[in-house]
Amino acid sequence: ILCSFFSFGQNRASQLYFGDCIIDFSQPEIEVVSSGLEMRNYESYASICDEVGNLICFSNGGDYRVNEEDSYGGIWNSDYELIDNAELFDSGGCYSSSRGAILLPVPNHNPRTKNEFYLITHDCGETNNLNEGHNSGLTYALIDMNENNGKGKVIEKYKTIIPYSESGNLNTNSAQESIAITQHPNKKDYWIFSISNDSVCSILLTENGFSNPKRHHQLRGGILLSPDGKYLFAQHQIWEVDLETGNLTLKHTLPHTREYPNFQPQFSPNGKLLYCKSEDGSSLYQYNIEASDFIESRVKIASFENSFDTNYGDLFLAPNQKIYIYRNSYNYFTGVIQCPNSNGFSCAYDPTNISIGGGTFKHGAPNVVSNYLYFDSPKTCSNGLNDIFKDLINFSFDNREIKIQSSENQLSVSIYDTHGKIMFAQNINSKDYSISLQEIPTGIYFARIQNQKVSKSFKFMVSR
Repeated sequence: ILCSFFSFGQNRASQLYFGDCIIDFSQPEIEVVSSGLEMRNYESYASICDEVGNLICFSNGGDYRVNEEDSYGGIWNSDYELIDNAELFDSGGCYSSSRGAILLPVPNHNPRTKNEFYLITHDCGETNNLNEGHNSGLTYALIDMNENNGKGKVIEKYKTIIPYSESGNLNTNSAQESIAITQHPNKKDYWIFSISNDSVCSILLTENGFSNPKRHHQLRGGILLSPDGKYLFAQHQIWEVDLETGNLTLKHTLPHTREYPNFQPQFSPNGKLLYCKSEDGSSLYQYNIEASDFIESRVKIASFENSFDTNYGDLFLAPNQKIYIYRNSYNYFTGVIQCPNSNGFSCAYDPTNISIGGGTFKHGAPNVVSNYLYFDSPKTCSNGLNDIFKDLINFSFDNREIKIQSSENQLSVSIYDTHGKIMFAQNINSKDYSISLQEIPTGIYFARIQNQKVSKSFKFMVSR
């Protein structure tokens, strides 16, 4: 069962800027702190909290059009006020850069710099095609939250880490927008990974600043690090990361044929499993990275009537150790993997819609230091009814029926398939109840049990 198990690092990601919302992920069930924020955004979301989980600042990742007054980027504090000198124009990233911005503490144990943070940004494919001198490559801004009585000030910005150059060896161009960061094993420094000139580059960030970029293998598309930093995903491949040197070694290749795959996978919180959708977006799969046969380890855990691609739906690993499914322009999560560290169907995919309180998702998801999402959950992860229901209900099921015994007689039960089609729905006015499964075909189903206060879904299989 998930509980309040956040560590120091995980608290840094307790509240996240997502769509036009600030969402608190510090508990098993989300809380929408605010929604309908007016900052322009699209694909780039960065935010960071203090050591106990209070929001410090957040950013939309930067500008989009040169000198377009209503589309500027910026950095805002916890009062939703633009930080002093925090406007990000022309050379400060792009809010259409997919996971192209990230906030992290300055790696320095000097108490004077405790509240200083880097915002690292990457320009986007759209600005690459503008030919307006807009492109900035990979850049950073330095924020001092000690300034202005804790409201903050940007003391440096538009500082280059990897320059933009149309013909150089470190050319940042379209379809190569994302940034991924993980901690060095010394727990002080950070590895930054980004794609430039069709190759993954690594940069070591220490208290002395940014190292020169080191160019690795030719890859394109977005990149993603596992929460433990051990693996990097890029262009349908999984690479092992040497956290001492930043070097990469190919480990697995997914059976996708697109040269530049249009999907964003997610690692499990312990980094041992990978979740991704099929190329047409109709299925959700789980792979075991540590299996002797990676391809054969694939398990189909869900099917979808509408392709993810049609709505830019994707997966998001949250700090509460759940993987959520979101879609552009929706005002709710369309599903959640409750126990993503568990193999196969025990990962407990749940298609229940989860409202974000009047807010709306866009095309991107929050980007945080990968270690903030690490958790090697206990074996007792709850993939069925929670404690509230365990006090109310005993249930069992086989291929013939589901039996429910309840301490109260005001419950509703519904059963639906992996496409969301309702197979059974009824209110229960008895403390002992049986639901026949004789007319339900072989397949995977979800049962939702609900009383006046809470509801919960669990997965079961019918086989003949």
